[in-house]
Amino acid sequence: MSGPKHSDFYLNEQRRKEEEKKRERQIEEEKCRIITEQCKAFLHKMKELFKEISKVYEEGMSDLTKNKNLLLNPYPSELINTLFSNNRKKMDGLFPIVQGMASKSLSDHHLKLELQFLQMKSDLTEISENYTVLKDEIEKKLLHKREISFLKDGPGRKKEMKLFDLSETMKTGEKIELFSLSNELKSELNLYLNSCYLSTEKNDIQQLLTSIDKIMTDDKLDDVFKIDQLVVRKKTFEAIAPQYEDLIATRVAAHESFKLLNIDYQSICSLVKQEPKTISYSFENHQDCMDRIENEIREGNSQLQKINNNELISETIDEVMEELGYSVIAAEHISSPKREVEHHVYQFNNSNVINAFTSDNGSILFEVTGVKVNNDLSSMEKLKIKEGMDEFCDVYPKISRELENRGVTISLKTVFPADTKYARALNITNMKKQSKSKQQAKKIINKSMKQK
Repeated sequence: MSGPKHSDFYLNEQRRKEEEKKRERQIEEEKCRIITEQCKAFLHKMKELFKEISKVYEEGMSDLTKNKNLLLNPYPSELINTLFSNNRKKMDGLFPIVQGMASKSLSDHHLKLELQFLQMKSDLTEISENYTVLKDEIEKKLLHKREISFLKDGPGRKKEMKLFDLSETMKTGEKIELFSLSNELKSELNLYLNSCYLSTEKNDIQQLLTSIDKIMTDDKLDDVFKIDQLVVRKKTFEAIAPQYEDLIATRVAAHESFKLLNIDYQSICSLVKQEPKTISYSFENHQDCMDRIENEIREGNSQLQKINNNELISETIDEVMEELGYSVIAAEHISSPKREVEHHVYQFNNSNVINAFTSDNGSILFEVTGVKVNNDLSSMEKLKIKEGMDEFCDVYPKISRELENRGVTISLKTVFPADTKYARALNITNMKKQSKSKQQAKKIINKSMKQK
């Protein structure tokens, strides 16, 4: 009974373990590729951002240098220099991605780059804000100088008139302390305000910043009182800052665990040639996000296993058939919404071929057919195909035995008898030919044509 034979295939334990290790290597290699591309993208973004920081720094320092004698408070310019120097060190300290790094090392490197990039963005904002503070101070001083000049040289004014001397009346030390304290406190608060790992907690930080601005702009308050009020707010912030640090650290770790799973998911989707779904992350719904992506990974792994197993069976059948003297002469991949099928055609005898269909659902179909441009078969052609079925009856047990030796067990489900009613012919002219067997395929096709 060697009409079409439907079977299921199974891998023995050893072969299954080998395939699991192979799949793990595939995913690891794909993860490394994806993370490497992400690291390269971050490096590019950091370089572009540093160019922007350098431009803002150079333009700002040029203005400040021209009006350095007008600056009462040196702290903002010192802070700007420190921030720029820190960012330059970050760029100088970036190390290239080493070929062969494991995905865990690459992930750690990617996280470091991401955190550095966020810090650089925060630094750029802070540099710009401090320049604004300094430029405002310079503009006020220049305006004051023009007013003094007007009082001194204006019409009807006496040259010897004693001028109002700002430096004699202003308590310089208190002013410097006030501005330094304000800028330092706002700088620390802005770090937390710009953090993507805080949400409602930012309300308290914003209230502190607002209160600082109100204190600094209230002309009714003297500098000593303002300093006292800022010190109170600094102590308040220092008391709650550790809580923010712990919260941020917890959320960073949680987000990182999600991103690692997301890389797994993207890698699997790439291997099965599917577009990954977009799964947005929020730390408020951390567990739900983790559950969703873990489910996608399970489904993707199952699909990848089916694809790999199907390729393995197809390749193993090729080996067995070649060893038994039946060369593959044509092949095609058949894809449908529910199935992925590998179809290989092997030279059998002068008139017929053996078809092996392996599906990702774990099934195999062996079928002897003729080769012809169309399926319009004469009675003689059908009889030739039926004789091929009878001949295959002795071949099939050998195929089964050799597959078993290679760790693949096939279990017959449906066997049809050798009968002309199952006779059909395949047109393989449009199928992918194996280069080493093209001539063999042509001989079979030509001989079948002559028999029409």
